[in-house]
Amino acid sequence: MGRHTDSAYSAIRQIINKKGQGEIYTLSDFAQFSPEASRKVMSRLADEGFLVRLGAGIYLYPKMSRFGIVYPSTAELVKAIARRDAARVIPTGYAAANMLGLSEQVPMNEVYITDGTARVLHVDGREIRLKRGAPRNFAFKSETLPLIVAALRTIGEEELTREQCSTIAEVLRKEGRPDLYRSDLYLVPAWIKRIVLPMIEEIENELASA
Repeated sequence: MGRHTDSAYSAIRQIINKKGQGEIYTLSDFAQFSPEASRKVMSRLADEGFLVRLGAGIYLYPKMSRFGIVYPSTAELVKAIARRDAARVIPTGYAAANMLGLSEQVPMNEVYITDGTARVLHVDGREIRLKRGAPRNFAFKSETLPLIVAALRTIGEEELTREQCSTIAEVLRKEGRPDLYRSDLYLVPAWIKRIVLPMIEEIENELASA
């Protein structure tokens, strides 16, 4: 490896050991070393079985159970990548519907949009694809409304049930920011706006009478 890389190897392994199992790492977590040294060290640690390579430049220091490696949930993994890339990430399709409790369907291949780096991750038989999204998708001030829009686009107006509408209303009530919802309505398709606007008005009335 070379003297400098050997030094980086010892230091990076020590840092990872100290933080403990279950942590997700990218090369940017070791900015004190050169990108080339970090890349070589992380690749070596993965080849040795100390780390698990989840995707290009993404590694897991795994927790182990008697059943094998304990992989992070998709939400944990995507949140860690977004934090470390200083990027925003929004689930699409049934990933969004599942996160909101609108569907029990868990897709084997999940797609997220991001304003950061596009990636493909393979985790415990799942494929998680992060693709670049249009800036409009990241203009929402509310954290909840873009998830609802993504989920409803997949479910469709004709297939939406009364129970799912009740769930959406509770999700909006939990975030409790009708001011943000109002400012985001221009980003919402007309048919979804017809569904969520009465919910927003109900939350406003509840807050006004509290």
